[in-house]
Amino acid sequence: AEREYALTRAVVQRMERDLLPAARQFRDDTFTLYVRGDLDALANLNAQRDFNEAVRQYRDAAVRHRRSMLALNTAVGQRILP
Repeated sequence: AEREYALTRAVVQRMERDLLPAARQFRDDTFTLYVRGDLDALANLNAQRDFNEAVRQYRDAAVRHRRSMLALNTAVGQRILP
């Protein structure tokens, strides 16, 4: 349980540090180019879809991390993690 907790924590932290900011920046940059007329609507929608997928992956990882917290608390027999 402890190993799963450490692994999922690292995944969530990496996504918060790297994946989400990069996806958000790409989406925002693409939207700016779309508004200026440099990109078509399809490119903007694809960037939004990619961002939504990144957020979904992060949410799934956060749920796995929360479940690993529960498993660790259960293994110890008391609540040690929030």
